[in-house]
Amino acid sequence: MKIYNKVYKYIIDLPYQVKVALATLVVGSLSLQAAEEKHQSKEDAKQKAKTVMVDTRITYPYAVNYNGVAQNNTYVLHNNDTINDSIATNTQKKANIEEKTLTGADFGVKFTRKGKTVTYYYPGDSVVVLKGNIPNRQNNPGALKYGEFAKDHGAIGKGSRGFAIFPSAKAGIDALIALLKGDSYKNLTIFEAMKRFAPAHENDPKAYANEIRKATGIDATKKLYELTEDELVLVAHKIAVTEGFNRFSAVPEFMQEVRQARSAR
Repeated sequence: MKIYNKVYKYIIDLPYQVKVALATLVVGSLSLQAAEEKHQSKEDAKQKAKTVMVDTRITYPYAVNYNGVAQNNTYVLHNNDTINDSIATNTQKKANIEEKTLTGADFGVKFTRKGKTVTYYYPGDSVVVLKGNIPNRQNNPGALKYGEFAKDHGAIGKGSRGFAIFPSAKAGIDALIALLKGDSYKNLTIFEAMKRFAPAHENDPKAYANEIRKATGIDATKKLYELTEDELVLVAHKIAVTEGFNRFSAVPEFMQEVRQARSAR
């Protein structure tokens, strides 16, 4: 305390100009410390952002702790089938994205969407940004509408034009196959199923069914419940292709099933 009093008295007795100089020095030191702390905070945030969910390895309904490949602060997902459609970036500004409230099944995956971009927020602060057409950006290979069926099969919300948003492409594929196996489709022929799946006011069901026949070699008059598992996989794959989905590297297990089904025919 005595030393403190002596220092205090010494400072008080200093000339005014000297006291101003000391005060400036102290304030400058504090500002420098604040700047260094702010810089370190930004660096910590960048490091944290490097843990990015890679959609190619998401399993139903989702998985975490997969890393993207950093390229100038842009994290490129391993979706080689999609040219520039699927990127994740740590410069994405959440404030610029239209917030959407989740309804239905919620497995801890949040999303926002703006225009033709859907941003997915996974547990563990992992982020995936998907662009492109509806099946690609909404993890919806079968272009399924959002409703009770989609919610029961993992959909986390409604996207553009009422189509469902799924937490992963795998979840979207699983939902498509479940639909084809379900009560509302299993007793229909492929042609009849396409009349329901792709109604005439939006598509050409006959052409759709014919495309499936040509791609798979399966008779379009065959009922869905009569299809083998391999045949069902081929039908689901052709539907996804026809709907415009091309991120098949995001569903490696499904593509392995497709290859096996083709080799077995």
